[in-house]
Amino acid sequence: MNRPSHLSLSSLLICSSLMACGGGDEEAKSGAAATHQPAPTATVTQNPAPAGGDPNASTESNADAATETASEPETAEAPEVVEEPVWKPLNPADVTADTVLAASDLHNTIFERTKKTMLVHGFVKLSYGEEGTIGKEAQLMGTVADTTPPIGVRTHPKVRCRLKTAFEEPVKQSAVLVIKGTVDGITWFSEPSEGHVKMRDCEVVAVDPENVEALASEHPADFPPISAQALYEDQFAWVGKEVTVEGYYFSETTSTTKSGVFYRIDMSKPTSGLNRPILGCHVAQEPPAGMEDNREGLQVRGTIGKSSHPRVKLEPCTIANR
Repeated sequence: MNRPSHLSLSSLLICSSLMACGGGDEEAKSGAAATHQPAPTATVTQNPAPAGGDPNASTESNADAATETASEPETAEAPEVVEEPVWKPLNPADVTADTVLAASDLHNTIFERTKKTMLVHGFVKLSYGEEGTIGKEAQLMGTVADTTPPIGVRTHPKVRCRLKTAFEEPVKQSAVLVIKGTVDGITWFSEPSEGHVKMRDCEVVAVDPENVEALASEHPADFPPISAQALYEDQFAWVGKEVTVEGYYFSETTSTTKSGVFYRIDMSKPTSGLNRPILGCHVAQEPPAGMEDNREGLQVRGTIGKSSHPRVKLEPCTIANR
């Protein structure tokens, strides 16, 4: 009764042996190869969640973060452009005796036209007679806007200029003369009202022109054409005006004459002592000692006199803050 079960077990053992020896070769070799080639693994580094954040929140790999950063570069800010202020001449009408002016601003304003070429027009002033030649010097007065030329009026010329070449053509005293030359300062004998603007290296451009302004293109200058009267008023606008000026103490000069002892304090730009003096303050009293040890921010107060380039003259003058 037990034999069939025994045969059945034997049969199973035999079949199992046969499969191991023959029928399953390919599967056995594949299995051996699998044991020598382990399955590949992948490691992903993730950014940690922010402290206190949701642990289930999605994260991105370092490679993804780098890609995102590279795709959005920071834009460099454009440097700020600082515009330099445009210098403008001072207006004497806006200045009082208490207005503190920089020495350089006053100097540049008073000498703005000095050493510059200009076209100047005005009525001829002859030494005598109603008609004649002007020779080596042109003397102008008035303006072409005057309805009546100043004929016969014994006024002082407003502009006087030495000509490079004598002008020998006869002209009438009612003629309008246009000259081109270099402004060289101002002068007077007893009163500023009797003074005039000095010019040099002049030439006669036209006599009785139809259009003075049109001459500017043919005879270029540093400034637009101007009448002798207007140039005189511009150059004498500061004469006699009391001002307060701040600058850098440059030097001190003592002069002894028959009239007494005089002192002059020279000033340069407010923050630099390396420039030449641009303003002279003529004081009656000897300046206090030690001013060379406190040079910056010196303030003086005085009346503008007969200034000669390159120095503005204040006379009389006092020291305001020492």
